[in-house]
Amino acid sequence: MFVFLYFVNGPEIQPFTKQQPVEGSRFVLSCFVSGKPAPTSQQIWWTRQNDNTFRQQGNQLVIDNIQKEQSGIYTCHAQNTLTPSGQSSINKTATKDVEVDVLYKPVLTTSPNFNPLILYVGQQNVQMTCSSTQANPSSVEYWWTYNKQNYNGPVYNLQTVTKTSGGNYICNGRNTVGTSSCTVSVVVQYGPTIDPVSPQKFIAGRYTSVSCVVNSYPVADITWSGPNNLQQTGQILIFKTTTKSHRGIYNCTATNKLTPSGHSVLNKQQQINVDIDILYRPEIMDIPSLSIVEGEILTLTCPTRANPTAHSYKWTKIGDNTFQQLSKTLVITNIRRTQSGKYKCTAINTMTPTNGQTETGEGHGEVTVNVKLEDFLNNK
Repeated sequence: MFVFLYFVNGPEIQPFTKQQPVEGSRFVLSCFVSGKPAPTSQQIWWTRQNDNTFRQQGNQLVIDNIQKEQSGIYTCHAQNTLTPSGQSSINKTATKDVEVDVLYKPVLTTSPNFNPLILYVGQQNVQMTCSSTQANPSSVEYWWTYNKQNYNGPVYNLQTVTKTSGGNYICNGRNTVGTSSCTVSVVVQYGPTIDPVSPQKFIAGRYTSVSCVVNSYPVADITWSGPNNLQQTGQILIFKTTTKSHRGIYNCTATNKLTPSGHSVLNKQQQINVDIDILYRPEIMDIPSLSIVEGEILTLTCPTRANPTAHSYKWTKIGDNTFQQLSKTLVITNIRRTQSGKYKCTAINTMTPTNGQTETGEGHGEVTVNVKLEDFLNNK
């Protein structure tokens, strides 16, 4: 008589080595189990320490697109059922832990922690530091990129900030897994500068304007002040109709506020003066009528106001196309009664406005001259 002996035993799991998948990859790990009877796939499963929600059935642990947060201790469980002859069935279970350490590129940050980082022209020794908050492996090489040039090391130093210092500064970090980068946008602020304005000349009676050209960031507020308590806001000083009273010194003031990151607000201001001159044609002041004794010398000066001063004068007699004197002062020696009448003074100047065409201005005035006999005047 032969007796066939069949030995049974509980499951045994092969040991694991530490697993280091790269973040973003598909992680697959097999659990090799032996036992009599061999556990079925339904009798093998996976769990994760400190995560009661995690459970995978089967001998393979599969995680698609594994992330750093999924690092931890995973446990393979295996179970079979022993049925020894003449005895009750016995369930046997085995477990084996494996450490899963997900490798990943550096997670970068910069200091000062402002984005955009606002600086101002003239600011000294601004340091930007590139560092990693997380990296596996933790050894990281750092460098900065600006204007397509690389600068080694974790610290980028701006010794003196200029208008051209603005732009994107790229912080780079690299470990054996790969390279990460983050960008710091640097914005440079500066107070106003005003383009010089040469003395301005305008012809009276015209629409005219003067521009105050300001370069600043942020954009400056611009105000004008001047004669006659003038106050205007905006870049352009406007005269709808210029008059002689508009002549004088005008002030353009530009102000803005700088708001550098991590610093107090800075108030900036610049101002310039603009000399405005109003050109106008000659104006002949009133000349009272006069009486003169026949035979005396008549002397009459043409009283004028003009800007610029009149350069040409002409005296004529109304009704006598043959009479003409080209001077500011009319002189008639040994005047006769036949020379009584109205005399006309014409004054001429030349006006050359800023950014305009030269124009000729004329002014006219009349005076009545009455020539009398001496006895008649004495009797009067």
